[in-house]
Amino acid sequence: MMPPTSGLQPDLLDALKSQRAKIQEIKKILGVAGLSITVIDYGETIFPENLGYSNLAKKDPVTLDTIFHIASLTKSFTGACINRLKGQGWLTYDDLIQKHLPTAKSRDPVVAATATIADLLGHRTGLQKADSIWLGSGGELLFSKDQTATVFSHLRPRASLRSQFQYNNICYAVLEEIITKYYKALMRSWRSRTHAEKDARGTETPGSVFDDVLWPLAPLQIMETPVIREKSYATGWARSQLPTTVGDIGVNPGLMEKMPLLADGIGSRLALWHQDRSAVLVLTNTMAFNDAADWIGQLLVETLLDSPVHNDYVHLASVSSDRALKRYEELSQEVEKGRELEKPNRPLSDYVGSYVGFGGVFRIEVVETENGLEMLFQGRESQAYRLQYHSDNTFTWLTSWNEQIKRARFIIFQPDFYSIRFKTGDDNGITTLKWVHDSAVPEGEDFIREEIATGLYSTKMRL
Repeated sequence: MMPPTSGLQPDLLDALKSQRAKIQEIKKILGVAGLSITVIDYGETIFPENLGYSNLAKKDPVTLDTIFHIASLTKSFTGACINRLKGQGWLTYDDLIQKHLPTAKSRDPVVAATATIADLLGHRTGLQKADSIWLGSGGELLFSKDQTATVFSHLRPRASLRSQFQYNNICYAVLEEIITKYYKALMRSWRSRTHAEKDARGTETPGSVFDDVLWPLAPLQIMETPVIREKSYATGWARSQLPTTVGDIGVNPGLMEKMPLLADGIGSRLALWHQDRSAVLVLTNTMAFNDAADWIGQLLVETLLDSPVHNDYVHLASVSSDRALKRYEELSQEVEKGRELEKPNRPLSDYVGSYVGFGGVFRIEVVETENGLEMLFQGRESQAYRLQYHSDNTFTWLTSWNEQIKRARFIIFQPDFYSIRFKTGDDNGITTLKWVHDSAVPEGEDFIREEIATGLYSTKMRL
Protein backbone atom coordinates (compact mmCIF):
# COMPACT_ATOMS: atom_id res chain seq x y z
CA MET A 1 0.00 0.00 0.00
CA MET A 2 1.56 3.25 -1.14
CA PRO A 3 0.51 6.74 -0.10
CA PRO A 4 -1.72 8.70 -2.47
CA THR A 5 0.01 10.24 -5.46
CA SER A 6 -0.04 13.89 -6.38
CA GLY A 7 -2.27 13.15 -9.40
CA LEU A 8 -5.20 12.05 -7.25
CA GLN A 9 -8.47 13.92 -7.54
CA PRO A 10 -8.70 15.81 -4.22
CA ASP A 11 -12.52 15.61 -4.13
CA LEU A 12 -12.44 11.79 -4.18
CA LEU A 13 -9.80 11.58 -1.47
CA ASP A 14 -11.77 14.02 0.71
CA ALA A 15 -14.92 11.97 0.16
CA LEU A 16 -13.16 8.77 1.21
CA LYS A 17 -11.62 10.42 4.27
CA SER A 18 -15.05 11.70 5.27
CA GLN A 19 -16.20 8.09 5.75
CA ARG A 20 -13.67 7.34 8.48
CA ALA A 21 -16.09 8.13 11.30
CA LYS A 22 -18.74 5.84 9.82
CA ILE A 23 -16.21 3.04 9.35
CA GLN A 24 -15.12 3.39 12.98
CA GLU A 25 -18.75 3.28 14.10
CA ILE A 26 -19.48 0.15 12.05
CA LYS A 27 -16.34 -1.44 13.46
CA LYS A 28 -17.49 -0.65 17.00
CA ILE A 29 -21.08 -1.84 16.48
CA LEU A 30 -20.00 -5.16 15.01
CA GLY A 31 -17.21 -5.86 17.47
CA VAL A 32 -14.36 -5.97 14.96
CA ALA A 33 -10.95 -5.91 16.62
CA GLY A 34 -8.97 -4.81 13.56
CA LEU A 35 -9.33 -4.15 9.87
CA SER A 36 -7.37 -3.00 6.86
CA ILE A 37 -8.77 -1.06 3.91
CA THR A 38 -7.39 -0.29 0.48
CA VAL A 39 -9.11 1.72 -2.25
CA ILE A 40 -7.49 1.60 -5.70
CA ASP A 41 -8.36 3.93 -8.58
CA TYR A 42 -6.76 3.77 -12.02
CA GLY A 43 -4.22 1.28 -10.69
CA GLU A 44 -3.04 3.47 -7.79
CA THR A 45 -3.63 2.95 -4.07
CA ILE A 46 -5.37 6.14 -3.01
CA PHE A 47 -6.85 5.31 0.38
CA PRO A 48 -4.92 2.89 2.65
CA GLU A 49 -6.35 2.68 6.15
CA ASN A 50 -5.48 0.40 9.08
CA LEU A 51 -7.70 0.45 12.15
CA GLY A 52 -7.80 -1.34 15.48
CA TYR A 53 -5.69 -4.21 16.76
CA SER A 54 -4.06 -7.25 15.24
CA ASN A 55 -3.83 -8.68 18.77
CA LEU A 56 -6.46 -7.31 21.12
CA ALA A 57 -4.91 -8.72 24.29
CA LYS A 58 -1.49 -7.24 23.54
CA LYS A 59 -2.92 -4.07 21.96
CA ASP A 60 -0.77 -4.62 18.87
CA PRO A 61 -2.05 -2.26 16.16
CA VAL A 62 -2.98 -3.30 12.63
CA THR A 63 -0.17 -2.26 10.28
CA LEU A 64 0.81 -2.72 6.65
CA ASP A 65 2.56 -5.94 7.73
CA THR A 66 -0.43 -7.47 9.52
CA ILE A 67 -1.42 -10.86 8.13
CA PHE A 68 -5.13 -11.50 7.61
CA HIS A 69 -7.03 -14.64 6.78
CA ILE A 70 -8.38 -13.97 3.29
CA ALA A 71 -10.65 -17.03 3.11
CA SER A 72 -12.52 -17.32 -0.19
CA LEU A 73 -10.51 -14.54 -1.82
CA THR A 74 -8.15 -17.41 -2.59
CA LYS A 75 -10.72 -18.81 -5.03
CA SER A 76 -9.61 -16.14 -7.49
CA PHE A 77 -6.07 -17.53 -7.16
CA THR A 78 -7.38 -21.01 -7.88
CA GLY A 79 -9.22 -19.69 -10.93
CA ALA A 80 -6.07 -17.91 -12.13
CA CYS A 81 -4.04 -21.13 -11.91
CA ILE A 82 -6.68 -23.13 -13.76
CA ASN A 83 -6.79 -20.46 -16.46
CA ARG A 84 -3.00 -20.57 -16.80
CA LEU A 85 -3.05 -24.35 -17.17
CA LYS A 86 -5.76 -23.91 -19.77
CA GLY A 87 -3.59 -21.43 -21.67
CA GLN A 88 -0.70 -23.89 -21.63
CA GLY A 89 -2.87 -26.69 -23.01
CA TRP A 90 -2.83 -28.92 -19.93
CA LEU A 91 -6.61 -28.81 -19.58
CA THR A 92 -9.82 -27.18 -20.81
CA TYR A 93 -12.85 -25.95 -18.93
CA ASP A 94 -14.88 -28.69 -20.61
CA ASP A 95 -12.62 -31.51 -19.40
CA LEU A 96 -14.35 -34.05 -17.19
CA ILE A 97 -13.25 -33.98 -13.54
CA GLN A 98 -12.32 -37.65 -13.70
CA LYS A 99 -9.91 -37.05 -16.58
CA HIS A 100 -7.61 -35.19 -14.20
CA LEU A 101 -8.62 -36.68 -10.84
CA PRO A 102 -9.95 -40.22 -11.39
CA THR A 103 -10.42 -40.84 -7.66
CA ALA A 104 -13.05 -38.07 -7.44
CA LYS A 105 -16.06 -40.28 -8.16
CA SER A 106 -19.29 -38.53 -7.26
CA ARG A 107 -22.15 -40.55 -5.75
CA ASP A 108 -24.41 -38.63 -8.18
CA PRO A 109 -24.13 -40.65 -11.42
CA VAL A 110 -24.79 -37.58 -13.58
CA VAL A 111 -22.04 -35.59 -11.88
CA ALA A 112 -19.71 -38.59 -12.04
CA ALA A 113 -20.24 -39.03 -15.78
CA THR A 114 -20.53 -35.47 -17.06
CA ALA A 115 -19.33 -32.84 -14.53
CA THR A 116 -16.50 -30.65 -15.80
CA ILE A 117 -13.85 -28.29 -14.48
CA ALA A 118 -16.16 -25.39 -15.40
CA ASP A 119 -18.86 -26.91 -13.17
CA LEU A 120 -16.44 -26.87 -10.23
CA LEU A 121 -15.37 -23.29 -10.98
CA GLY A 122 -18.94 -22.01 -11.29
CA HIS A 123 -20.40 -23.73 -8.19
CA ARG A 124 -22.93 -25.55 -10.36
CA THR A 125 -22.44 -29.23 -9.46
CA GLY A 126 -25.59 -29.25 -7.30
CA LEU A 127 -23.74 -31.11 -4.53
CA GLN A 128 -24.15 -30.42 -0.82
CA LYS A 129 -21.70 -28.02 0.86
CA ALA A 130 -20.76 -30.08 3.95
CA ASP A 131 -18.81 -27.05 5.24
CA SER A 132 -18.83 -28.31 8.83
CA ILE A 133 -16.96 -31.42 7.75
CA TRP A 134 -14.45 -29.23 5.94
CA LEU A 135 -13.86 -26.27 8.32
CA GLY A 136 -13.71 -26.22 12.11
CA SER A 137 -13.04 -23.72 14.86
CA GLY A 138 -10.30 -21.16 14.26
CA GLY A 139 -10.45 -21.68 10.50
CA GLU A 140 -8.84 -25.10 10.91
CA LEU A 141 -9.22 -27.49 7.98
CA LEU A 142 -10.61 -30.79 9.19
CA PHE A 143 -9.35 -33.14 6.52
CA SER A 144 -6.05 -33.44 4.69
CA LYS A 145 -5.37 -32.75 1.01
CA ASP A 146 -5.05 -36.44 0.20
CA GLN A 147 -8.61 -36.97 1.47
CA THR A 148 -10.15 -34.35 -0.85
CA ALA A 149 -11.26 -36.80 -3.54
CA THR A 150 -12.87 -39.09 -0.94
CA VAL A 151 -14.77 -36.19 0.63
CA PHE A 152 -15.95 -35.01 -2.80
CA SER A 153 -17.06 -38.53 -3.67
CA HIS A 154 -19.25 -38.63 -0.56
CA LEU A 155 -21.12 -35.36 -1.21
CA ARG A 156 -24.82 -35.92 -1.76
CA PRO A 157 -26.73 -34.26 -4.61
CA ARG A 158 -28.92 -31.36 -3.55
CA ALA A 159 -29.92 -30.12 -7.01
CA SER A 160 -29.41 -31.37 -10.54
CA LEU A 161 -26.15 -30.57 -12.31
CA ARG A 162 -26.01 -26.99 -13.75
CA SER A 163 -29.54 -26.20 -12.54
CA GLN A 164 -28.59 -23.56 -9.96
CA PHE A 165 -25.80 -21.79 -8.09
CA GLN A 166 -24.70 -23.83 -5.04
CA TYR A 167 -21.61 -22.41 -3.33
CA ASN A 168 -19.21 -25.25 -2.58
CA ASN A 169 -15.78 -24.95 -0.96
CA ILE A 170 -14.97 -28.63 -1.39
CA CYS A 171 -15.34 -28.35 -5.17
CA TYR A 172 -12.62 -25.70 -5.13
CA ALA A 173 -10.50 -28.03 -3.02
CA VAL A 174 -10.86 -30.55 -5.88
CA LEU A 175 -9.61 -27.88 -8.29
CA GLU A 176 -6.60 -27.35 -6.05
CA GLU A 177 -5.83 -31.06 -6.27
CA ILE A 178 -5.94 -30.83 -10.05
CA ILE A 179 -3.60 -27.83 -9.94
CA THR A 180 -1.23 -29.77 -7.67
CA LYS A 181 -1.04 -32.50 -10.30
CA TYR A 182 0.42 -29.99 -12.75
CA TYR A 183 2.28 -27.92 -10.18
CA LYS A 184 5.74 -28.18 -11.76
CA ALA A 185 4.42 -27.28 -15.20
CA LEU A 186 2.49 -24.37 -13.73
CA MET A 187 5.53 -22.98 -11.92
CA ARG A 188 7.65 -23.28 -15.06
CA SER A 189 4.94 -21.38 -16.91
CA TRP A 190 4.80 -18.55 -14.35
CA ARG A 191 8.59 -18.24 -14.28
CA SER A 192 8.97 -18.23 -18.05
CA ARG A 193 6.28 -15.58 -18.44
CA THR A 194 7.83 -13.44 -15.69
CA HIS A 195 11.29 -13.66 -17.29
CA ALA A 196 9.84 -12.84 -20.71
CA GLU A 197 8.26 -9.71 -19.30
CA LYS A 198 11.53 -8.65 -17.69
CA ASP A 199 13.46 -9.21 -20.92
CA ALA A 200 10.93 -7.36 -23.00
CA ARG A 201 10.18 -4.58 -20.54
CA GLY A 202 8.84 -1.58 -22.37
CA THR A 203 7.55 -3.66 -25.28
CA GLU A 204 5.14 -6.03 -23.53
CA THR A 205 2.03 -4.86 -21.78
CA PRO A 206 2.61 -4.93 -18.00
CA GLY A 207 0.68 -7.65 -16.22
CA SER A 208 0.21 -9.86 -19.29
CA VAL A 209 0.33 -13.00 -17.17
CA PHE A 210 -2.74 -14.46 -18.86
CA ASP A 211 -3.08 -15.33 -22.52
CA ASP A 212 -6.74 -14.30 -22.34
CA VAL A 213 -7.63 -12.26 -19.28
CA LEU A 214 -11.33 -12.35 -20.16
CA TRP A 215 -11.69 -16.05 -19.41
CA PRO A 216 -11.24 -15.83 -15.61
CA LEU A 217 -13.88 -13.08 -15.51
CA ALA A 218 -16.41 -14.74 -17.81
CA PRO A 219 -19.74 -15.70 -16.20
CA LEU A 220 -20.11 -19.42 -15.52
CA GLN A 221 -23.36 -19.57 -13.56
CA ILE A 222 -26.28 -17.23 -12.89
CA MET A 223 -26.49 -16.68 -9.12
CA GLU A 224 -30.02 -15.33 -8.80
CA THR A 225 -33.22 -15.72 -10.83
CA PRO A 226 -35.37 -13.98 -11.77
CA VAL A 227 -33.30 -10.81 -11.90
CA ILE A 228 -33.33 -7.64 -13.99
CA ARG A 229 -29.55 -7.03 -13.85
CA GLU A 230 -26.82 -9.63 -14.11
CA LYS A 231 -25.71 -11.54 -11.03
CA SER A 232 -23.37 -14.34 -11.93
CA TYR A 233 -20.28 -16.21 -10.78
CA ALA A 234 -16.97 -16.40 -12.63
CA THR A 235 -13.76 -18.18 -11.54
CA GLY A 236 -13.67 -17.02 -7.93
CA TRP A 237 -15.38 -13.71 -8.68
CA ALA A 238 -19.02 -12.72 -8.16
CA ARG A 239 -20.24 -10.43 -10.96
CA SER A 240 -22.94 -7.83 -10.26
CA GLN A 241 -24.45 -5.30 -12.62
CA LEU A 242 -24.88 -2.12 -10.58
CA PRO A 243 -27.06 -0.74 -9.21
CA THR A 244 -28.22 -3.89 -7.44
CA THR A 245 -28.10 -5.70 -4.11
CA VAL A 246 -24.81 -7.48 -3.32
CA GLY A 247 -23.37 -9.63 -0.57
CA ASP A 248 -25.11 -12.78 -1.79
CA ILE A 249 -22.23 -15.06 -0.77
CA GLY A 250 -21.90 -13.53 2.72
CA VAL A 251 -23.98 -13.73 5.89
CA ASN A 252 -25.69 -10.32 5.83
CA PRO A 253 -28.59 -11.23 3.51
CA GLY A 254 -29.68 -13.88 6.01
CA LEU A 255 -29.96 -11.22 8.72
CA MET A 256 -31.84 -8.57 6.75
CA GLU A 257 -35.42 -8.45 5.52
CA LYS A 258 -34.12 -6.65 2.46
CA MET A 259 -30.59 -5.80 1.36
CA PRO A 260 -29.90 -2.20 0.26
CA LEU A 261 -29.58 -1.26 -3.38
CA LEU A 262 -25.90 -0.49 -3.92
CA ALA A 263 -24.99 2.60 -5.99
CA ASP A 264 -28.59 3.55 -6.70
CA GLY A 265 -28.81 6.32 -9.26
CA ILE A 266 -25.56 5.65 -11.14
CA GLY A 267 -25.37 4.48 -14.72
CA SER A 268 -25.33 0.71 -15.17
CA ARG A 269 -21.89 -0.86 -14.81
CA LEU A 270 -20.38 -4.26 -14.04
CA ALA A 271 -18.67 -4.86 -10.70
CA LEU A 272 -16.57 -7.85 -9.73
CA TRP A 273 -16.49 -8.93 -6.13
CA HIS A 274 -13.89 -11.06 -4.38
CA GLN A 275 -12.11 -3.95 -11.42
CA ASP A 276 -9.91 -3.46 -13.37
CA ARG A 277 -9.91 0.35 -13.10
CA SER A 278 -11.00 0.66 -9.47
CA ALA A 279 -11.12 -1.67 -6.50
CA VAL A 280 -12.05 -1.74 -2.83
CA LEU A 281 -10.51 -4.28 -0.46
CA VAL A 282 -11.62 -4.66 3.17
CA LEU A 283 -10.02 -7.26 5.46
CA THR A 284 -11.11 -7.96 9.04
CA ASN A 285 -9.72 -10.26 11.73
CA THR A 286 -12.82 -10.95 13.82
CA MET A 287 -15.84 -13.28 13.63
CA ALA A 288 -18.15 -10.33 14.27
CA PHE A 289 -21.92 -10.11 14.64
CA ASN A 290 -22.13 -10.20 10.86
CA ASP A 291 -20.13 -9.36 7.74
CA ALA A 292 -18.47 -6.04 8.61
CA ALA A 293 -16.31 -6.13 5.47
CA ASP A 294 -19.47 -6.25 3.36
CA TRP A 295 -21.04 -3.12 4.89
CA ILE A 296 -17.78 -1.15 4.89
CA GLY A 297 -17.00 -2.29 1.35
CA GLN A 298 -20.39 -1.14 0.08
CA LEU A 299 -19.97 2.22 1.81
CA LEU A 300 -16.64 2.79 0.06
CA VAL A 301 -17.92 1.59 -3.33
CA GLU A 302 -20.75 4.13 -3.19
CA THR A 303 -18.20 6.82 -2.32
CA LEU A 304 -15.82 5.76 -5.07
CA LEU A 305 -18.60 5.77 -7.67
CA ASP A 306 -20.03 9.06 -6.37
CA SER A 307 -23.46 7.50 -6.01
CA PRO A 308 -26.23 10.11 -5.75
CA VAL A 309 -28.10 7.88 -3.27
CA HIS A 310 -26.32 6.95 -0.04
CA ASN A 311 -27.40 4.05 2.16
CA ASP A 312 -27.07 4.38 5.93
CA TYR A 313 -24.58 1.58 6.53
CA VAL A 314 -24.15 2.42 10.20
CA HIS A 315 -27.87 1.80 10.67
CA LEU A 316 -27.72 -1.36 8.56
CA ALA A 317 -24.83 -2.66 10.65
CA SER A 318 -26.81 -1.97 13.82
CA VAL A 319 -29.97 -3.66 12.52
CA SER A 320 -28.12 -6.75 11.31
CA SER A 321 -26.16 -6.95 14.58
CA ASP A 322 -29.34 -6.87 16.65
CA ARG A 323 -30.88 -9.47 14.38
CA ALA A 324 -27.88 -11.79 14.74
CA LEU A 325 -28.13 -11.71 18.55
CA LYS A 326 -31.89 -12.21 18.38
CA ARG A 327 -31.52 -15.19 16.09
CA TYR A 328 -28.94 -16.72 18.42
CA GLU A 329 -31.30 -16.27 21.36
CA GLU A 330 -34.03 -17.98 19.36
CA LEU A 331 -31.62 -20.74 18.40
CA SER A 332 -30.69 -21.31 22.04
CA GLN A 333 -34.36 -21.55 23.00
CA GLU A 334 -35.01 -24.10 20.26
CA VAL A 335 -32.07 -26.22 21.36
CA GLU A 336 -33.33 -26.15 24.98
CA LYS A 337 -36.84 -27.33 24.09
CA GLY A 338 -37.60 -30.74 25.60
CA ARG A 339 -34.46 -30.91 27.73
CA GLU A 340 -34.87 -33.33 30.65
CA LEU A 341 -33.59 -32.46 34.11
CA GLU A 342 -32.73 -36.09 34.87
CA LYS A 343 -29.46 -37.71 33.97
CA PRO A 344 -29.27 -40.26 31.13
CA ASN A 345 -30.53 -43.73 32.05
CA ARG A 346 -27.18 -45.33 31.23
CA PRO A 347 -23.62 -44.55 32.40
CA LEU A 348 -21.71 -41.95 30.40
CA SER A 349 -19.03 -44.54 29.67
CA ASP A 350 -21.53 -46.31 27.38
CA TYR A 351 -21.28 -43.41 24.92
CA VAL A 352 -17.49 -43.23 24.88
CA GLY A 353 -15.77 -44.23 21.64
CA SER A 354 -14.68 -43.19 18.17
CA TYR A 355 -17.43 -42.75 15.57
CA VAL A 356 -16.47 -42.67 11.90
CA GLY A 357 -18.48 -41.48 8.90
CA PHE A 358 -18.49 -39.42 5.72
CA GLY A 359 -16.69 -41.99 3.64
CA GLY A 360 -14.40 -42.93 6.50
CA VAL A 361 -12.54 -39.61 6.56
CA PHE A 362 -14.32 -37.89 9.46
CA ARG A 363 -14.10 -39.07 13.05
CA ILE A 364 -15.96 -37.86 16.11
CA GLU A 365 -14.28 -39.01 19.30
CA VAL A 366 -16.42 -39.02 22.45
CA VAL A 367 -14.53 -39.02 25.75
CA GLU A 368 -15.51 -38.83 29.41
CA THR A 369 -14.05 -36.03 31.49
CA GLU A 370 -14.44 -34.90 35.09
CA ASN A 371 -17.18 -32.56 33.86
CA GLY A 372 -19.06 -35.07 31.71
CA LEU A 373 -18.82 -35.99 28.05
CA GLU A 374 -16.87 -34.16 25.39
CA MET A 375 -16.66 -34.73 21.66
CA LEU A 376 -13.61 -33.96 19.57
CA PHE A 377 -13.99 -33.49 15.83
CA GLN A 378 -11.27 -35.53 14.12
CA GLY A 379 -10.02 -36.31 17.63
CA ARG A 380 -8.39 -32.87 17.91
CA GLU A 381 -8.12 -30.99 21.20
CA SER A 382 -8.65 -27.73 19.27
CA GLN A 383 -12.06 -29.01 18.15
CA ALA A 384 -13.36 -30.23 21.53
CA TYR A 385 -16.91 -29.40 22.66
CA ARG A 386 -18.77 -30.31 25.83
CA LEU A 387 -21.81 -32.53 25.38
CA GLN A 388 -24.81 -31.72 27.59
CA TYR A 389 -27.51 -34.34 28.11
CA HIS A 390 -30.81 -33.38 26.51
CA SER A 391 -33.11 -36.42 26.37
CA ASP A 392 -33.34 -40.02 25.17
CA ASN A 393 -29.69 -40.64 24.23
CA THR A 394 -29.45 -37.12 22.75
CA PHE A 395 -26.84 -34.54 23.76
CA THR A 396 -26.34 -30.92 22.67
CA TRP A 397 -23.17 -28.87 22.18
CA LEU A 398 -24.30 -25.27 21.65
CA THR A 399 -21.99 -22.83 23.43
CA SER A 400 -22.49 -19.18 24.37
CA TRP A 401 -22.31 -16.49 21.69
CA ASN A 402 -19.03 -15.19 23.11
CA GLU A 403 -17.51 -18.66 23.03
CA GLN A 404 -18.53 -19.12 19.39
CA ILE A 405 -16.89 -15.82 18.46
CA LYS A 406 -13.79 -16.51 20.56
CA ARG A 407 -13.31 -19.85 18.81
CA ALA A 408 -13.97 -18.30 15.38
CA ARG A 409 -16.56 -20.85 14.39
CA PHE A 410 -19.20 -20.01 11.81
CA ILE A 411 -22.59 -20.01 13.50
CA ILE A 412 -25.21 -22.33 12.00
CA PHE A 413 -28.73 -21.20 12.83
CA GLN A 414 -30.19 -24.73 12.71
CA PRO A 415 -31.14 -26.36 16.07
CA ASP A 416 -30.52 -29.90 14.79
CA PHE A 417 -26.93 -28.96 13.98
CA TYR A 418 -26.18 -28.73 17.71
CA SER A 419 -27.75 -32.11 18.58
CA ILE A 420 -25.87 -35.38 18.77
CA ARG A 421 -28.11 -38.44 18.90
CA PHE A 422 -26.76 -41.83 19.89
CA LYS A 423 -28.48 -44.93 18.52
CA THR A 424 -28.53 -48.43 19.94
CA GLY A 425 -28.21 -51.84 18.35
CA ASP A 426 -30.04 -55.11 18.96
CA ASP A 427 -28.22 -55.64 22.25
CA ASN A 428 -29.13 -52.10 23.39
CA GLY A 429 -25.49 -51.04 23.16
CA ILE A 430 -24.53 -47.73 21.55
CA THR A 431 -23.57 -48.37 17.93
CA THR A 432 -24.08 -45.11 16.03
CA LEU A 433 -23.89 -41.34 16.40
CA LYS A 434 -26.19 -39.25 14.20
CA TRP A 435 -25.37 -35.62 13.38
CA VAL A 436 -27.23 -33.22 11.06
CA HIS A 437 -24.10 -31.35 9.99
CA ASP A 438 -25.64 -30.03 6.75
CA SER A 439 -29.19 -28.66 6.42
CA ALA A 440 -29.21 -29.98 2.83
CA VAL A 441 -29.33 -33.48 4.36
CA PRO A 442 -31.99 -33.10 7.09
CA GLU A 443 -31.99 -36.82 7.91
CA GLY A 444 -28.42 -36.42 9.14
CA GLU A 445 -25.27 -38.49 8.81
CA ASP A 446 -24.55 -41.74 10.64
CA PHE A 447 -21.14 -42.10 12.24
CA ILE A 448 -20.45 -45.74 13.11
CA ARG A 449 -18.69 -46.64 16.31
CA GLU A 450 -15.26 -48.08 15.50
CA GLU A 451 -15.45 -50.53 18.39
CA ILE A 452 -18.53 -52.09 16.79
CA ALA A 453 -16.65 -52.76 13.56
CA THR A 454 -13.70 -54.35 15.37
CA GLY A 455 -15.76 -56.14 18.00
CA LEU A 456 -14.01 -54.25 20.79
CA TYR A 457 -15.54 -52.03 23.44
CA SER A 458 -13.33 -49.68 25.41
CA THR A 459 -13.77 -46.81 27.84
CA LYS A 460 -11.62 -43.71 27.41
CA MET A 461 -11.08 -41.09 30.05
CA ARG A 462 -9.88 -37.53 29.35
CA LEU A 463 -8.47 -35.84 32.44
